[in-house]
Amino acid sequence: MIASFALWGIPDLFSNTGGRAVVTIGDQEIDVVEFDRAYGQRLRQMEAQFGQVIDREQAAAIGIPQQVLQQLVSERSFNMHAKELGLRGSNRQVVTTIHEVEAFEGFDGRFDRTAYENQLAQAGVTPGEFETSLRNDLMRRQLVEALVAAKPAPDTLAESLFRYRNESRKATILSVSAQEVGTIDLPTEDELRAAFEVEKGRFMTPAYKMVAVAEISPASVAKPDEVTDEELEEGYAARLAEFQTPELRDVDLVSFGVNDKELAETFVSRIEAGEPSTLF
Repeated sequence: MIASFALWGIPDLFSNTGGRAVVTIGDQEIDVVEFDRAYGQRLRQMEAQFGQVIDREQAAAIGIPQQVLQQLVSERSFNMHAKELGLRGSNRQVVTTIHEVEAFEGFDGRFDRTAYENQLAQAGVTPGEFETSLRNDLMRRQLVEALVAAKPAPDTLAESLFRYRNESRKATILSVSAQEVGTIDLPTEDELRAAFEVEKGRFMTPAYKMVAVAEISPASVAKPDEVTDEELEEGYAARLAEFQTPELRDVDLVSFGVNDKELAETFVSRIEAGEPSTLF
């Protein structure tokens, strides 16, 4: 978009040819108006390059319409993917780019709003339409630059590629005709066996065995839904010892001396009365 202003100006960049869709990408459409704009721009580029007028019939003969359509499809696809990644052209980038276009400058060499609007009006484009298109260009540029950004290759890869691309070999060719070879007799049975014994390793493969494995686990054979309550009770009773533990009791032992009979009797009476047993 910007190149068309910077190099050739924008008269007749856009022409009104209706709104029928030329192609659909996902939920996006490229209509006849957008296609005609891009087609006209490509024709002006070719005319500037070759220094002669090129009509649409000549352009069609060399496949320019197909090239333009492919370019539009690629740009729209890049736009959709860039938006999915959260990329966007900022307002500052849009303003900076517009101010760098000579076609939008006034007599003092600085950006002139009137010149900007006049140029767009001559092309039948509103500032909003142009700035939206420019923002998409900037958004695509971010995605493309990220994809093609040059990074140094690892040394191992660089060395391997260098050797592959620059290696040279020398070959010596010996041509022997059938007449010079003569007739070769068929080998005998003994010769074949002797040759086989020398090279028999090349004609053998490791031995293989087939093994069938049957895995049986409780989970694979258990059918809990088929067990009745009576069977569960019988099984539990038969294995009751597995599910029980011996009864345990805690015993506190209190010792009294030979001369502590009175204290011992007091302790016992308090225990029997349910009183706390701590005497000290």
